[in-house]
Amino acid sequence: YQRPLSEYRKKQIMEYLTKEVGLFPTAILLNCRGELNFEPSSDNFGKLIIPDESLPLWLVDGQHRILGLLHAITQGYDEYREYPLPIVIMNEEKPLEVAMFYIINKRQKGVPYDIALMNLKKLMEKPEYKEIFEVFESETRVGPAKYVDIVDFLNSEPTSPWYQRIRVSGEGKRGKWVLRSVMAKAIHKMFVLHSTLLTEEREKIKEFLLNYWKAVKDLYPAALDPARGYPERYNIIRSQGIRAFTYLAGAVYLECKAENNFTLEKIRSILERLKE
Repeated sequence: YQRPLSEYRKKQIMEYLTKEVGLFPTAILLNCRGELNFEPSSDNFGKLIIPDESLPLWLVDGQHRILGLLHAITQGYDEYREYPLPIVIMNEEKPLEVAMFYIINKRQKGVPYDIALMNLKKLMEKPEYKEIFEVFESETRVGPAKYVDIVDFLNSEPTSPWYQRIRVSGEGKRGKWVLRSVMAKAIHKMFVLHSTLLTEEREKIKEFLLNYWKAVKDLYPAALDPARGYPERYNIIRSQGIRAFTYLAGAVYLECKAENNFTLEKIRSILERLKE
């Protein structure tokens, strides 16, 4: 009833053990289909006795962790022979064993990307974790976490067209236009497309993007000003519009830099070409 063992996962787990955090905080789930004896001592603690005739124990969940651990040992990492693993042992018939595998592996829901993004941002602030995640996670996953502070600035600055319009996971959608993760991904891609921006001061980029979106609002008021239109009707505040205008922002920034003019008027004069 289990998925086929993956050679890739085996090597990935060995890498995690030997080069990353190397901690398995969640339990391996085993099942004993035979009889067990429990000798209590106090407060539900005691000794679990597994008779020989009740063996083997069936590995319900954690097969790749075990395989990765064994692979590390066979590759010469002898210190993992004494690696401690938390274990939960069930004492059920096979049908419930299968049911538990299904529930653990099919019903569990991953953390929303927006929350994962915030977790990554916090981890990336610590040098020891930043190095690990930059090496072992893809740039498309780690990259947006580097720019959450810019998104939060646009969302918290009262003069920003995005003031309190950016939603984080768990918040209601009322009055919100877009998820924080969408904006963070777009800003990350802006830096990828215009890599020279990486040498610019972060505060300068924040102020530029604030003026940039003010200029967009001036040019397309019905799309960004609820008092003057119906933004929900326009693509500018949806993910595709945000991506397009944010990617463009990198090119606009470089044009402003070439003339050393980052005023709102200058940005608006560049964007006016779109309307023409």
